[in-house]
Amino acid sequence: MPTVRNDYKIGRRGWMLWLLIGLLGLGCQATPQKKETALSHMRLGDSLLKEGKPTQALGELLKAQELDPDDPQIHNVLGVVYLEKGMTLQAAEQFQKALALDPKYIEVRNNLGIAYLRSGKIQEAIKELNLAVESPLYTTPQFAYYNLGQAYLALQEYEKARANYSESLKLSPQYSLSYYGLGLTWKAVQNWEQAAEAYKKTI
Repeated sequence: MPTVRNDYKIGRRGWMLWLLIGLLGLGCQATPQKKETALSHMRLGDSLLKEGKPTQALGELLKAQELDPDDPQIHNVLGVVYLEKGMTLQAAEQFQKALALDPKYIEVRNNLGIAYLRSGKIQEAIKELNLAVESPLYTTPQFAYYNLGQAYLALQEYEKARANYSESLKLSPQYSLSYYGLGLTWKAVQNWEQAAEAYKKTI
């Protein structure tokens, strides 16, 4: 008579345990209704942020995160709110969570780069920003090039800073911040004529 291997035998207690684990797993997942409510809080938070109300926006985003902690978009917008409030460490943490949930969410690379820049982690910022500009899926690389310019400006690597500001301007000729960055790099090496020209274009 064949024997049954013990690792395949599941008694009544075993089935009850697996059922409990399954129910707990379902409880951790956001239902469609929760997801929709979370999106509503996120959209309201985003609107409040654009109105210059980051504290109210933060409240809405935290509600959204509680309802749907696995939505990378919620983590990204929450990170932007933290950036606006000057809470760079918390911002970086949210951006990292967004990327852990969706590594292809390329816009977050630029945002994480900004958080690192503001935290003084320049090399980490450069790494993230380069990943952003290298992606063919990134629709607004001019912003990441500008931020790369800012990173190299902080390192006093003025030629690299100018190269990235120039790349930003090739993509968006009206992006005044990149002209201002160029002016700062020329001013740093006391090239007053080029600095003045860049500042005029900024205006």
